[in-house]
This record gives sequence, structure tokens and C-alpha cells, in this order.
Amino acid sequence: MMTHIWDLALIIALFFSASGCGMWILVRGRLKAPGRFQQFLFACGVGLGLIGYVAFALGMLALYQHPVMTVSFLVLLLLGIRGWKYCGYFNFAILRECWMIINRISWPAKIIIAYLMLVAGVNLLAALAPVVGVDELIYRLAAAKLYLLNERLLYIPSMAFHQQPQHVQMIQMWGLILGSESTTQLVQWGMGVLLLLSLVELARHEMPPTWALISGAIFYTYSDVIVLSGRASPDLANGFFMALAVIAWLQWLESGSLRWLFLAGVLAGLFAAGARLPGAYGAISLTLLIFWYGWRHFRWKLTKAAAYGIAVGLLSFLVVLPWYARTYLQTGNPVWPFLGNLLGVRDWTIDAYDLFTANYSHQEIGHWMSLGRILTAPWDLTIRPELFHSGMVGPIVLATLPLSFLIRLPRRLRWLLGSCGALVILWYVSYPRLRAFIPGVAFLSIVAGYLLWKLWLKDLLPRWTRVTVIAFTFIWLLVGLGTTMRFHLRAASVTLGFQSDIHYLKQRLTEPDMGFYWFEDYQVLNEILPEDSRLLIYDTRGYHLNFDYDYYSLVARRTPDSTRLLDLDFVTKRVHELGTDYVLLWPEPQHGDEISASNLLEHTLHTLCGSHWPIIYHTETMIACQVTSETS
Repeated sequence: MMTHIWDLALIIALFFSASGCGMWILVRGRLKAPGRFQQFLFACGVGLGLIGYVAFALGMLALYQHPVMTVSFLVLLLLGIRGWKYCGYFNFAILRECWMIINRISWPAKIIIAYLMLVAGVNLLAALAPVVGVDELIYRLAAAKLYLLNERLLYIPSMAFHQQPQHVQMIQMWGLILGSESTTQLVQWGMGVLLLLSLVELARHEMPPTWALISGAIFYTYSDVIVLSGRASPDLANGFFMALAVIAWLQWLESGSLRWLFLAGVLAGLFAAGARLPGAYGAISLTLLIFWYGWRHFRWKLTKAAAYGIAVGLLSFLVVLPWYARTYLQTGNPVWPFLGNLLGVRDWTIDAYDLFTANYSHQEIGHWMSLGRILTAPWDLTIRPELFHSGMVGPIVLATLPLSFLIRLPRRLRWLLGSCGALVILWYVSYPRLRAFIPGVAFLSIVAGYLLWKLWLKDLLPRWTRVTVIAFTFIWLLVGLGTTMRFHLRAASVTLGFQSDIHYLKQRLTEPDMGFYWFEDYQVLNEILPEDSRLLIYDTRGYHLNFDYDYYSLVARRTPDSTRLLDLDFVTKRVHELGTDYVLLWPEPQHGDEISASNLLEHTLHTLCGSHWPIIYHTETMIACQVTSETS
């Protein structure tokens, strides 16, 4: 329990520090949002971007030592306090203002607030539980743990995607160093709540508070949002940055102040800096939106509109540039491992790289660009999301959007739809997973809420029909609560002490959707192996190891002639070059890698284990061999 309290206090301090620093930056930049609360949300976005890059700089300087990070965090906290005082927000006036607003709203709105607090509370309990996400255990948090072990942002050749921009992981790094692993999930939970508040704040200017809250509730009950609220993946945090970028763009359209364009470009850059390369679709969309609306809304000349659009796009690129510079310095290819045939493929042979990209394109990307898939995409992403390896949005948005042809939308919501149009096209051609389109579905939820409100007011349909539509909306919210319980109740029970962390992980990690059977083996090895050991592992999920390690496939993709992987002396030499002390394998070959060279290597490693290298650990799920001198 004390660990949970400390983690919560740490994250509250992190967000407080970020918001204070962000307020100071906004005031110095002479940017003032229409309301205090929206100003606070913008300050959180800017400040979180700043403290993420502070962690990035410390990592590049090899300063990931606990004393350095502690002092740095305290300095940021003091700066945050200074920022709150400097901007006149360091008092309880804003809390009193929020309380007065809650007292004035209707009882249906209070019920929706209670509903959202219940869902957010369950998500919070799940976020405090141990980390179980697949991507987190493979490279998102696994890479961060190796950074801390080596006290710097190092190049990990066997992790294919760790070199991609990971700005959100840098925000999480503060919690991972100063708290427990659960802080990484708390960051996502907190930024998800900020995203929800941003939507409600935006929506309340277009509709009554009750319907604004319903818009937020529609968004907060999407299955992807529910799952991500208790995980350490960066998608909700990225969605918060891009949503703020679009809101800043709206402020530019309404005020004409170019300072809002500057802020929108920075926030879109943070969105790109927190995702893989497909995250650039946000900045590209923003560039196109500025060009189009500058020309049509402000009546700029085409050259001026294009110049401002490109300038903001370049600003976004400058924000994410440090990540590309880091990758270039460490691999020679700024977008490693992409464009390898053009820019270089360090630690890959050309044949292995071509096979990797072919398999990646088939498994991760798929064939969604056919005309049939494009036409059915709205239905598939709503009802059959497994075709896109996504969660379910639910039918409300799909069912209500056609009403926009019958109900005239206010100007700001028309602009929002325009931004969604630009975002959805570039998102679809880059990486059509709903979790990568969080800001888009968030804004569509606002439009859906507005249309439902107008449908309730207007006599377009008989009253019984309108009541039925609203009833189905509330039924969907109940389904969302059930989905929340289904995904998070067991993790929440761990936080509440009804089940131990270890027992939960032993059960959860071996279930079919996870399929990870080495957790208990890792716990034993953490106890029996020397602290400075370096391992070569078969399974890609190495997060629960307390040692430095590489994936065994690294040896295979560094070898031009795959037949040499059958040579015991050659493989032994390559394993020694990695500085490996122990090799971890399944008791029998699995042939789980689609690269045939890796499967040849696996056979050789099994031959070496037992015949040349002593087996020091053996269970039904693992053998661990100690690497000894080279064979002869």
C-alpha cells in the first residue's frame, strides 16, 4: 500500500511540476486561452513535453543515476511551484471555481460525472497493478529498464523498434527511476484523464454540460481507451498532445493569432515524438489544414498559406528531430530500422532485413489499401476491428454521423470535422490502428454528442424514436462500464490486496492472449545468476530479467551466410563477441522465428547446450546454459 501511495504522490508531483513549467512558458509566450481551465490543460501539455526532453537529455549524457535524477526532479518541482506562483494560479481559487460549477450543474450531469469517476477509478486501480502489456514487456518498458541498467540511452541492436521516437517513455522514465513500474501506467492514466477533460472542456462551449459530459463518456468507454488507461503504452498520452494541437489550431482560426499556430506545431511535434514514424501523420495533417484554412478562411494567397503550413510542419519536425539525431548517431540511419536499403541496416544483412520488412509489412500493416477494404473500413473498424488488430469503437459515432447531413453543425464543429477528415486519410494510409487515431475518435465523439443533443431537441423523428436512440446511448455507456470491469477488475483486485503481485503475474502472463511462460523462470534466474551477467534469450519479453541481454536472433541477422550458423565454432565465437554469459532456450527447438537463419541458429544453440556448455537450470519451460570457452 505504501508503494501505491508513493507512486501516486510522485505522479501528482510530476504533473504539478509540468503544469507549472508549462504555465510559465505560455505566459512568456503571451498565449492565453479563453478560460483558466483550458489554459491549465495547455500548460500540462507543454510542461510534459519539456520534462520529457529533460529526461532525454540526461539519458544522452549518461546521467541516469538515481541521485542525479532525484535532484533534477526536485529542480523541476521547484520550477513548477515558481510557475504556478508567477502566473497567479498558486491558490485554491481554481478548486473553489470547479466546486461551484459542479454545484450549479443539473443532476443528470452529476450522474455522468459519477459514472466517469467510477470508470476512471477502476482504470486507476488497474494502472497501479503490475505491468503486463505485451509491447511493454518486449521493448517499451524493457528498453527503459536496459537504459537504467546502463545509466544512459544506449543502442540495443536486437530490439528492432526501440530506436523510434519514444518521448512518452521519457516522461515515464521519471517514475520508473524514482518509483515503481506502476508509475509508467499512472502516467498514461493521468494523461488519458487530461484528454477526457480537454474534450469535455471543448464540448461544453457547443452544448449543455450534460451532453458535453456524455460526449466525453462516449469516448472514455471505447475499448482501446479503457485498456490503454491501465497500460504503459503511449497512445493515450500521444492522443492528448495531438488533441491539444488541434484545439490550438482552432484558437488560431478564431483569434487569428499566429502564436497559436506555433503552439499547435510544437504539440503536433510532441505527438510525432511519442510514437513510431507513422505518428508524423499528425504534423502533416496540421500542415495541410493550415494551408487550406489559411487560404479559405483568412483569404491568404496560396503562397502565403503554403509558407505558413510548411513553417509549422518544419517546427513539428524540429521538435522530433532530437530523436532522429540520436538514432543517426547510434546507427547511421536516422529512421532505423526503416529505409534500410537506402540509409543503411546496421546489424542486419540485406537478406535478413528484406525478410524482416516483408514479414513486418504482412503482419503489422496488412492489405488495407484495396478498394474493398477502404469502402468497408468504417464498418470494420466499428464492428469487426480484429481485421485491423484494433479495439472496438462502438456503433454510436458510425450511427450518428449521417445526421450531420440533416442537422447543421456550428462553425467550430465543422472545423473539427475538417480536421478529422485530414487526420483520418493520412492515418489510414500510414498505420490504421484505432489506438493511433485516439485524437480523431475523440473529436468525433464530440460531434456525436452534439448530434444526439440536437436529435433530442428537434422534431426530426417521433418522440419514441428519439427516446429509443438516447436509451441505446446510455445502454452503450453501461456496456462500457462492463467492459471496464472485464478488462481491469482482476488487476484492480491486485492493487486492493486481494491477490499478490507474483501470483497475479504467474496466472496472467500464461493466459492465451499473453502466452508468456518464462516469468517464474526469470524470478529464479534473478536470484541465482551473478548481478553482472549478460544473457542471450530466445523469448523477446525480457522485461522481468534484472540483467543485460540480447535476443538470439541478433546473431542470425548479422550472418550473411546462414549455413555458417550450423558451425559450432562459428556460433560460439559470435556468442562470445556479444559478451554472453548465459543462453536461455526452450527445452526443445520451437522454430518460432520466421527468419529461417534464426531457426538454424536455434538448433546449434541446443546442440551446444549440454554437450559443450553446462546446463545450470532446467525446467519444463526453459534451459539455461553457461557459456564457456570456445569449442575446438
